[in-house]
Amino acid sequence: MHARDSLDPSRSMWHFIAVQLRRHRETNGMSGQALGDLLDCDRSTVSRYESATLRLKPTHAETVDRLWNTGGMFTNLVGFAGLADEGDWLASLAAFERRASRIRMWEPTVIPGLLQTPDYARAALTAGPANDLSADLERRMARRSAVFDRETPPRVTAFLNWAALAQLIGSREIMRDQIAHLLTLGELPRVSIRVVENQAAPTRPRRADHRPHGGRPRSRL
Repeated sequence: MHARDSLDPSRSMWHFIAVQLRRHRETNGMSGQALGDLLDCDRSTVSRYESATLRLKPTHAETVDRLWNTGGMFTNLVGFAGLADEGDWLASLAAFERRASRIRMWEPTVIPGLLQTPDYARAALTAGPANDLSADLERRMARRSAVFDRETPPRVTAFLNWAALAQLIGSREIMRDQIAHLLTLGELPRVSIRVVENQAAPTRPRRADHRPHGGRPRSRL
């Protein structure tokens, strides 16, 4: 019995995607190897996509949408399936972030997702229960871009506990790049990043500015 024979598209969005992928491939007279060549992957990856033992990557979903002129169907299905996995709260949060004019966040242990570098995000996701690391990373970076790459980005205020900077995620190089990224973000006119020191009360975060008398702050981090 093949794994694809046990698929139940009425109970799983990922099973539905797998069935539709195989159906479209066969309707268009394309072999698994041919599709793999177009997706720059091997035949076994296509087989795993079609048996739902591997989840279709967002970039591959975009490719098959263009290839078969599906009007973005696979891209939308993968997006909905991913949001369902992460929970309705995250789907709502991402939607609010895309429309927000102001975002405020507090994080006691790790750098918030919106402020993460790709390498930091990858290391953090690796430590968690990620089903498809590449797809989860793409979604996180897309969420970040939706906020900071807008023509008029929202005002962002982030309060970080000192432990979020002290905790080693990935490697020292990753943390160094992540902190440098925070410093760069902190120079943006609509971004304020504040660090709560170890001795500070959480209700009164202290802004870690180093401001010479009469001068502009050297950093907002």
